[in-house]
Order: sequence, then C-alpha cells, then structure tokens
Amino acid sequence: MGSIIKVNEYKDFNNNAIMTSDGAGNLSTQKINQPYFYGEKAAILDLSRGVVTQVTGFTSNEVDTNTAFDGTTFTVPSGQAGKYVVTVSMTINFDDEGNDGENFIVYLYKNGSSVKQAIAGTNASADRNIARETVTIYSIVDLAVSDALTYYAYGVDANGGGGGTIEATNSSVSGFKVGA
Repeated sequence: MGSIIKVNEYKDFNNNAIMTSDGAGNLSTQKINQPYFYGEKAAILDLSRGVVTQVTGFTSNEVDTNTAFDGTTFTVPSGQAGKYVVTVSMTINFDDEGNDGENFIVYLYKNGSSVKQAIAGTNASADRNIARETVTIYSIVDLAVSDALTYYAYGVDANGGGGGTIEATNSSVSGFKVGA
C-alpha cells in the first residue's frame, strides 16, 4: 500500500524554494542552467585574407534568458559567476576565392584575449583545398561577473584571393551556466 504526501513547496535548509506546485499538478523548479544564450549569424561576413576578424551579428533565432547577450557579446550578469559550457560554431565558404581555402580558425575571446581556438587546415600546394568547412569550439569556461565573451575568425586561401565567407544560419554561438 502506498502513501500520499501533499506539499505545495520543497525548501532547502536556507529556506530557498527548490520545487513548488500550483495545486493543479504543474511543478516549478530552480532555474537550472541559467543564464543561457543562443544566436545564429544573421548575415554572411566576408573575411579579409589573413586577418583575425571579430564576428558579430548572431541575432537570428536569438535566445537570452538574462538580457546578457546582444548578438555580439555575452556579459556575465550580476550574481551569475561560475562555470559555463560555451559553443562557437562557424562555417566558412571559399567559393568566391576559388574553392582553395588553406586555413580556417575560430576563436573564443574572454575579456579581449583568446582563450580557445579550433582550426581546420590543409596544404593547398598538394592539391588539397577547403571549399566549405565547419569548425566548432566546445569548452567549459570559468567566468566572473562582467566577464565578456566575443567571437573571432581567421581565413586564408591559397591564391591570395581572400579569407572566405562566414555563412549565415550555419554559424552560431551559445552558452549556459553549469555550476558555481
């Protein structure tokens, strides 16, 4: 035989609500993994050959739980310092440069300095070229209040025609808090 326990709210030892019920069977829990943010590149970006360039405009399909992401920069809100899972994924296309890309690097910057990077490269002189490539950073980053995350890219093609084009919608950034 089972027992029934009826409660409207579970609290921790500091009297903080862990879980509540509205009386109709709907539960509310702590805001786990918040803040979080997501944005896709809204428009293409042509890179200059061999120049590290800030990539902005991640405003398509944007999600931002704490008004901390403006499509260019995520800034850690007050009271939200901790460990964050951050993903930066960008797709480059070397069509306009003759499909002869050699290097593509994606960077994650924290407070103006590179903290992570992901690289795709080939030796174009051996007839191996990049036509289109997606490079992704997956990382756990310790962030303090007011730390700012920004995103950069670098591209080089073999014949000197340009740095490639960062594609819209196939390029995105996201992040969420996982712990203190």
